[in-house]
This record gives sequence, C-alpha cells and structure tokens, in this order.
Amino acid sequence: MKAIQIVAPCKLELTTLIPRPLRPWEVRIAVAVAAVCGSDLKIISAPISVHMIPGHEFSGVIIEVSVESQDTFHFGDRVTAFPMISCLECDYCLEGKFRDCESKLSIGFQLPGAFSEEIIVDSRFVINLEEGLTYEQGALVEHLCCGYRLAKEFMSHQMPEDSHIVLIGDGPMAMADLQMLLLFNYQNITLIGKHFLRLNLA
Repeated sequence: MKAIQIVAPCKLELTTLIPRPLRPWEVRIAVAVAAVCGSDLKIISAPISVHMIPGHEFSGVIIEVSVESQDTFHFGDRVTAFPMISCLECDYCLEGKFRDCESKLSIGFQLPGAFSEEIIVDSRFVINLEEGLTYEQGALVEHLCCGYRLAKEFMSHQMPEDSHIVLIGDGPMAMADLQMLLLFNYQNITLIGKHFLRLNLA
C-alpha cells in the first residue's frame, strides 16, 4: 500500500506500507478522493508525530469489513467518514456530542489519514454516500457539515432570518458557511474577500 507520510516538518515522503488487519468494528476503504484542508497544511508544518499519514477529507469504496460491521456496510459501498473518532463511552458520547469527547482521536492527526491508497476507519463513524454524489463531493461532506453546524448555532440562538451576517474571508470554509446559511433561509449576508471568482460565485 502506497501512502504519503510526514517524515519531518514540511517534508513528505511517498512510502510503501504493509496494511494491518482489521480490528473489531473497522472497515477498510480504498481511497478515491482525498482533499487538502488547511489543517493538513498546519499538521505538515508542525507534525504531532513523524511518519503520520495526513488527510481527513476523503471518500472511497469499502473493500473489507469486520464481522461487527457486516450488518451496516458491505463490499463496494461508497462512503466517507466523520474524521473525529470518539470513545463512544463518555457522557458526551452517550449524549451524541461526539465532537466534545475529550478522548477523541482525529484521522490524519493521531490516526493514519487518507493520503494513502487505503484507510481503516471505525465503521461507526463511516457514512454512506447518497446515490448521485460524486467522490469529489463525498470528500467535502465533512467540510459542509462545519457550515451546517454554524447554521444550526444561529437557529439555536433564535437569530431572526433577516439578521445581517458578515462573513470575513472567502476561503472554502466561508463558502460552505454561506451555502448552509442560505439553505436555512438567512439572506442578508455580506461576504468580505479578495478573490474575484469566489466573490462572484458567492
């Protein structure tokens, strides 16, 4: 299996690794698309540990399933994954607040990431791709979820739909925020940026 590893700050190396056997609840995914997130660039510049495989925004197809995951996933399923793997046992996890788990490990940071031909993920954090979604779109599902979370925060604070919202920056995250805010009927939005094509798209 070929993979890109961080071997030193700002230094990547293409290497060949021996895939490990699956553990309970895991699935093996052949990576079709792996996007580059800003946090990938940060971890490459200042790695938590060397020989880590970065990459957490990805999609692919399942090529092996553990016994525990056979009722949920099958060979050939098109999937992506939530990149934060929580303990599933703490109070936060039992309430469904997986992001708040203090024991969570993140794909591409503490766990091997998707800049690889294959990735192993706990199936309880794997998500089937809807029919019609491309692998490229599937790799950005996690990215769009950040915008969805922002819009839900607005709603939880009962922000009126005509509230004037200012988004500073026109990067991919801001564009995802804008898309989700519009989806939730917030229309009075100002986006400040410097890239003509992105501003035109907005």
